Amino acid sequence: IGNASNRLSTPRVIFVNTKLQLYVADSGNNRIQLFDRDQSNGSTVVGNGAPGTIDLNIPMAVTIDSDGYLFISDGYNNRIIGSGPQGYRCIVGCI
Repeated sequence: IGNASNRLSTPRVIFVNTKLQLYVADSGNNRIQLFDRDQSNGSTVVGNGAPGTIDLNIPMAVTIDSDGYLFISDGYNNRIIGSGPQGYRCIVGCI
């Protein structure tokens, strides 16, 4: 348990793309982590520690569409976040 690049806190859902990259909804750290194939250190792509993205509060799930855009169930914010050409935005449950 922890917030280092090789640690997770309450991981919820994973998604593996065709490049065998692993995306993890790291709920306890309020971030989405990306692990490249055969790597134990990940990088934060969305949320806590990723500048220029969007704040997350207990992300529960992550998936990617065929164009490579991420969609995140942002649990405690009761919304769905999506990525796109202009960055991250709320697409459902926005206030």
